[in-house]
Amino acid sequence: MNNQEKDIRLYMFLRLVLLFSVLVSLVVFQRTGILSRDTIVKTYFVTFFTFFVTTGFIFLYEKAKNVSYFLTSQVAYDILFTTVLIFYTGPYESMYTIFYLFNIMFAALLFPRVGAVIAAIASSLLYCSIAWINSDRTTDDKAFSILITITGFVSLSLLAGQLVEELRKSRQHISRLEELSEEIVNSLDTGLLALDSHDVVRKVNRTAREILAVVDETFILGRTVREVLPMLGDVSGRLSEIKEVNVRERMRRMLITRVALPEKHSMILLRDLTDVLDLEEKVRRQERLAGVGRLATGVAHEIRNPIASISGAAQILSGDNSDQEERGRLTALIVRESERVDRLVNQLLRFAKPPVEQRNSVRLDEVLHECVEAIRTRPDFQELDIELELAVKGSLPVLGNRDELSEVINNLLVNSMQAFVEYKSAQRHWIKVGARKAKGQIEVVVEDNGPGIPKEFRSRVFDPFFTTKPTGTGLGLAQVHKIVRDHNGEVDLSTEEGRGTSLTIRLPA
Repeated sequence: MNNQEKDIRLYMFLRLVLLFSVLVSLVVFQRTGILSRDTIVKTYFVTFFTFFVTTGFIFLYEKAKNVSYFLTSQVAYDILFTTVLIFYTGPYESMYTIFYLFNIMFAALLFPRVGAVIAAIASSLLYCSIAWINSDRTTDDKAFSILITITGFVSLSLLAGQLVEELRKSRQHISRLEELSEEIVNSLDTGLLALDSHDVVRKVNRTAREILAVVDETFILGRTVREVLPMLGDVSGRLSEIKEVNVRERMRRMLITRVALPEKHSMILLRDLTDVLDLEEKVRRQERLAGVGRLATGVAHEIRNPIASISGAAQILSGDNSDQEERGRLTALIVRESERVDRLVNQLLRFAKPPVEQRNSVRLDEVLHECVEAIRTRPDFQELDIELELAVKGSLPVLGNRDELSEVINNLLVNSMQAFVEYKSAQRHWIKVGARKAKGQIEVVVEDNGPGIPKEFRSRVFDPFFTTKPTGTGLGLAQVHKIVRDHNGEVDLSTEEGRGTSLTIRLPA
């Protein structure tokens, strides 16, 4: 229903109200004897006739070919009806003179501003004609009353025309805003269900209809959200979770979010994540396969060299031409390379083992002090002449495994220390370790002013068996990343060639 139809319906309703008020007033006049019987009968006749005209107007309005002419005839009839009432009841004493004002407002409501002015002029002319016909002698008081009445008609027409014009502009502006908001809501790639205070769906956008496979929105409107989405159950309060929804015998995984609005209204946001989650699962599966491939390649590379050495030594020992000293050297080589393989296997087992389920409260500040003191006593650390600083702010309790957290800190310190093995720089070498509690997390930062990591290697530093060191296995930082993730934490890397590297660990406090 557009604004014009609303105005016409309002006009019909007010017209019936005015007719009813005329009938009530006539009953009162009849009982009090204010008007003569002849005047009452004539007025009743005109009023009932107008009632039938109004009823006919209501039924014929939708069939009218030219609505503008049809409305003009009705307003003109209203002015004539008011004139007849005033003619019968007297121009100066009649209570129906105010009906002219209603007619002027009707004209302002149904037509542009000029319509109200024309209605005011017509009412003024008719009122003056009745006053002239019914007056034997016009006194100054009556002339002044007529002038005031006519002035009121014209003033009201101008004021009503201006107000209605502003109303129309406001309606147009609101209509444009509604159209814009409707277009924005329908263009969202997220389904939207607007609910009232009783959780009844009052608005549904195009995406929601597509997600729920509903062609006609009337199937959803007027129903409670529990009927539309029964898997939600009781949706009181805020809700945001992924649920499976049966859409035309197909299970779809949707992110369903409830957002509270003023006056206990709310809205449900639907986002179909089935394709996205399937794609993520496929990518994770491919990443796992790729990771297994890289792991197998790394293991083969690391084991091939010691196995080759052991095999060669065993072949030489199998001969009879080697002396005792040669046999001892080859035996020591076999033992050394076997121990190397054993260390590699142990590292792989630690890296591949599942996370420890049992967690205890661990003072991370104590772990940091122990690890820093341990690395300071290492001979290789003292030979490199590195200044090690530790700055810990207060007690830092976390829920985790103490041995695993110690391994994380040791690996980070050893990794920073080994960065200085072949790095020659005129500046003083240092490693700084800092820890603090911030925003519900424990943050540990291990930074150095070493050579930094080249750009082409930065995306691979946490990959198993990736290393740039001649004697490294490439499992240190990979193990750090795994343990931190198992503790629901995260690792951030920041590095710059020639300026150093900073590794930040964040764990839930």
